[in-house]
Amino acid sequence: AQEADVVREPKVAVCMDVFGHNYGLGLGLDFWKLSGKKAITAHAQISSFKDRHETKINSVYDDQGGKSFIYDKKNYFYSVSAVVGMSKEVLARSQNNRVGIRVGGALGIALGMLKPYYVQVAIPTSGGKGEIREMPYDNATLNFTDIYGEGDYFLGVSEMKFVPGLSARGSCMFDFSQNLDYIRGIELFLFADIYPKKIEILDAGKNNMLFLGAGLSIQIGNTW
Repeated sequence: AQEADVVREPKVAVCMDVFGHNYGLGLGLDFWKLSGKKAITAHAQISSFKDRHETKINSVYDDQGGKSFIYDKKNYFYSVSAVVGMSKEVLARSQNNRVGIRVGGALGIALGMLKPYYVQVAIPTSGGKGEIREMPYDNATLNFTDIYGEGDYFLGVSEMKFVPGLSARGSCMFDFSQNLDYIRGIELFLFADIYPKKIEILDAGKNNMLFLGAGLSIQIGNTW
């Protein structure tokens, strides 16, 4: 008699994911240590965060080559986070069911990164002429009519500030892969990041310590 085929039981899985949420976009890496239907999970990601009140406007020097800029923006804000948790398979894939569903939750740390937002400023000089200088946006010293346009993105990298915080994440993942060797799925997630002080994305506008959001990621990975 022929021996029955043995179904391989994956022990670990590694996934890359690209995601979007209500504040921005990001890239992530997932690691799962599988044990039956349960798994210990670790997730690391980097993500951009924008304030919903950010508005790009035209420069008053538009007819002289001026560029649009984001009004009242003080800093670019990015977050690097790492969380550890548990997940559980609630619906397994089979011949009759081509979609697997897994839910999970995780807690960990976040590191906020603030990089100054630079603008080009028109500085009057003698003889009715002027020159363009790049400097951080400052609502207290700069008027709307002073700004020629958005500055070089890479200015201010050496002035970057870091703010440590905490991160929590809950997720529901739908796996559409053909077999147990791969992970090809879509994940819906909720998250909460909190910092010990308000994150200054805007200068004069309202800023927050707590970021609550939801998003969707596309996951591609392998199991072993």
